Amino acid sequence: MIRHNVAQVKELGASRVTFACPSCYHMWKHVYPDVLEEEIDLEVLHATELMVELIAQGAIELEELDLRVTYHDPCDLGRKSGVFEAPRQVLRSIPGLTFVEMSSCGQISECCGGGGNLESFDPDVVSEVSLRRVSRACEIDAQVIASACQQCERTLTAAVRKSAEARRARIRVMDVTELVWKAMEQ
Repeated sequence: MIRHNVAQVKELGASRVTFACPSCYHMWKHVYPDVLEEEIDLEVLHATELMVELIAQGAIELEELDLRVTYHDPCDLGRKSGVFEAPRQVLRSIPGLTFVEMSSCGQISECCGGGGNLESFDPDVVSEVSLRRVSRACEIDAQVIASACQQCERTLTAAVRKSAEARRARIRVMDVTELVWKAMEQ
């Protein structure tokens, strides 16, 4: 299947592949070359890496967003793939946005609880872990918890709905891409 996927992309004439999903990004960037025991001869990017490039080129123009935003590092994108700076760079490039870090971030970021299909086996653990992560955002008065992973967004959104503290603070969970889109449409 790996050989098939790579061949299909190359057949399209593409030299780059961009992923919004950190797990897909990790597979193509790290697992595919290991399994094939060779480079796949494609540039593999996460969507936030592409956004950094497009913002730097002026291809994406951003208007002011008056928000206090923190960033949650997805496990597959951060600790497993080493992509920490691109999402932060995107957030810092949005005029008016105040970027604040949670107490555990980057390499020591806590999980949202949503990975590894844990919810199928122990939803109580997922709830406990995700509520702890939302609490970290409340500690710094964030209005938005941004992430770059659909699973993290889903899990943290469910936790915000369960957390009285987060509901009082009106915390929203958004993908980094959604914030860029909001800043583009102002």
